Amino acid sequence: MNAIKNFSLFALVLISMIVFPSFIPQEGENFEGIIEFTKKTGTTEIKYKYYIKGDKVRIEDFGTDGSLQGIMLVDMKANKVTGLSPERKLFMDMPNNRVRKESVISVGKTGASKTFAGFTCSEWKVTSDEDDRIITYWMGEGKFNFFIPMLKTLNRADKLSTYFIKLTGAEGMFPMMGEEKKKDGTLITTLKVTNVKSQVLDAAQFEIPKGYSKYDK
Repeated sequence: MNAIKNFSLFALVLISMIVFPSFIPQEGENFEGIIEFTKKTGTTEIKYKYYIKGDKVRIEDFGTDGSLQGIMLVDMKANKVTGLSPERKLFMDMPNNRVRKESVISVGKTGASKTFAGFTCSEWKVTSDEDDRIITYWMGEGKFNFFIPMLKTLNRADKLSTYFIKLTGAEGMFPMMGEEKKKDGTLITTLKVTNVKSQVLDAAQFEIPKGYSKYDK
């Protein structure tokens, strides 16, 4: 009888794992891999690549001709940014003590959805009367827990970044598309993700390469 009971319990557990796969523990709580996107301001469009591994991000910046212009190594745990010049084989510390302007924003979720780079994204609209801005984020979910700490470490002043940091409930999300407009509809900047690839990355990509010298002003 005990053998039958134990077998029945085992079968029940096995069935629950098949029918309810969400109960199976998932390996890795954070995204690791590469995100490619473009930034368009006016008629100028440039390309970026984020390489993400744990609490480190490598940002590659490409010029309008497609050539690699520069690299930033972002260490969120150390709150440090290091710039690399592949052409000159130089590196430099990039401290940023900028005091961000605190804007009053209003946030709304429209309920609309679109697909970008394979992700079904929800639409968030953020408005600021004092800044004369309307920003639309199409939010993808995929354990992108690096994004907000990265923005805080970079301490950027652009509104697409500063508004995102203020959002409630955006942890783990990534804007697969973002548009910044004036309230009259004038388009200022568009960010659009073109590819998201989950993969294990080499830790050496997030370190200063051998043979680089420190640039001192």
